[in-house]
Amino acid sequence: MSSDSGSTSANLAKMSSARFVKDVLAGKAILMQTIDAICTDTDTDMETVVSGSGYALTAADLQSAVIERQSGSSLDIRMFGGQYEFTEPSDMMTHQLTVNAANSKVYIDYQPMKTSVRQDGAVAWTFGGCNYVVRFDANYSVAADAELHSFSGIRVPIDGDSSGVTVAGKQVIPKDDDQSWLDSPLVTRTSIIFTISGASVACICSCCWRYLKKEQGWRLDSVRNSRTWARRQLKDAEDNFNPRLEYGSMQAAVERSIARAVNDYVAANQLDPSKLTEAHLQEVEEAACVAATNKFEKQVTAEVDGWCESRYSGLAEYSRESDAVKLIRDKTARRSFKDRVKGLDRKAGYLKAAVNSALEKNAAQIARDKSETYRDATNTAKQEAEKAKNEKVAKERDLREKEQELKDQGKTEAEIKADEDVKDLERQVRELEKKAKEEDEKADQSSKSAEEEEKKAKEHERKERDADERKKEKSGEVYGEGR
Repeated sequence: MSSDSGSTSANLAKMSSARFVKDVLAGKAILMQTIDAICTDTDTDMETVVSGSGYALTAADLQSAVIERQSGSSLDIRMFGGQYEFTEPSDMMTHQLTVNAANSKVYIDYQPMKTSVRQDGAVAWTFGGCNYVVRFDANYSVAADAELHSFSGIRVPIDGDSSGVTVAGKQVIPKDDDQSWLDSPLVTRTSIIFTISGASVACICSCCWRYLKKEQGWRLDSVRNSRTWARRQLKDAEDNFNPRLEYGSMQAAVERSIARAVNDYVAANQLDPSKLTEAHLQEVEEAACVAATNKFEKQVTAEVDGWCESRYSGLAEYSRESDAVKLIRDKTARRSFKDRVKGLDRKAGYLKAAVNSALEKNAAQIARDKSETYRDATNTAKQEAEKAKNEKVAKERDLREKEQELKDQGKTEAEIKADEDVKDLERQVRELEKKAKEEDEKADQSSKSAEEEEKKAKEHERKERDADERKKEKSGEVYGEGR
């Protein structure tokens, strides 16, 4: 009975150790929990990992679980995560090999290879017309800090026309200022950062093994150095990150903000945009400068924020540097717009041209609106003149009929002219004739005014085009290509 109970307990412990290794490889929460415990200066957090996190870990079973994952048909390529350089043959020395600890894939120059694990634990893939068969070596000793990984094997041409050549490589850790790995398709998850920085699951397990064995100095430098490396990468980004932003895509929005500032100033002060004083022009340029600068800085910051969030949030989380992304964003944004924003200064050629363009556009629109108003007035006056003329014709007919009626009654010419109805009709005819003439004159004047405003509009449009040309010449100061 007691023997069976002991056997069951041992099996449970063995399964728990294997599950621990599996979950660490999968990048689950226990990975960061264990890294945090290793990077602290007290044993409390590690005690929680080994005793209070749901894993019944023992030193022997943990060692067995790691060895099992690093050899034979049960080999898990994630155990060898990291970046490698080829040391043999010479034609591969310019290529880089990456083992992605997040998805178990092997990449050469970030192009995924179709890999297979053989019964003896060798890893095979095809690249450049050759078959590769290599074995990875974790250089792992449970009792000591792990050295960097390596691999060695053979490469044979697919056509079999020549004998195989030796293939070998060693793990490399990117320098602090080498962030090219962040430009790769690799996702910046904890399991990727952990291995790229030179640590490994074997290192994690070694720390746990040493702690369980109650060894002094159970923490391994490789794990703690990994987090230090990540922090140095963040610091380098803070000082030097300079993304290639799409400045050209910001131009339309910035120029809309300039136009809006110009139009608001003109409207608020009830000014004619074509007749600004020098003082008014300085004030409107200052308003446009503020609006354009704020808009440009906001757009740059938003685009930089997207870069920083996708690029550095994983590193910040891994490093436990909660403010790192914001700090990188703010400093990078300032670097990105500090020189370009000079083109939005009130005295800068680009801003002056943009303001002039907006003023001329505003003036042209005002002239077009006035022209349209005069055209409407012309049409109204013509309609009123035509109406008065038609009414005059009708009244003249009524007058003739009245005069004929009185003549038929035998009235004399003097009596007819003295008749009140005749005199009233004559008055109405004169008034309608006068009104028709006045409306014709109004129509002529409104038509001339409409033409004058149309000419003004065209002149303002010409000046707007000239300003746009000057603006285009100077726009490179703000939106030109380059970092």
